[in-house]
Amino acid sequence: MLTLLNKANSEPFSSLQDYLVGHVRKIIKEEVSTVIQEQQATLSDSLISAMRSGAVTPVPIATSPADPQAQKMHILQLLRQGQLNTGFQQV
Repeated sequence: MLTLLNKANSEPFSSLQDYLVGHVRKIIKEEVSTVIQEQQATLSDSLISAMRSGAVTPVPIATSPADPQAQKMHILQLLRQGQLNTGFQQV
């Protein structure tokens, strides 16, 4: 009799627990889906902006000798001659 009474009392809690677990799963699934969609939209917008932008990172053109010591001497020579802007652009 006691076992039957315990089983009868636990069944409503079990169904309530199942309901709550299912409801929480549904809410979490909806929230995660919304966040993923927002993230995809943001990434798509960023990608489109990057593709539309013609801006690229400037690449220095090597007009000076490839030897580091020669480059250093050339830059020092420019600085001594007072050509500061040219010297710093070479750096």
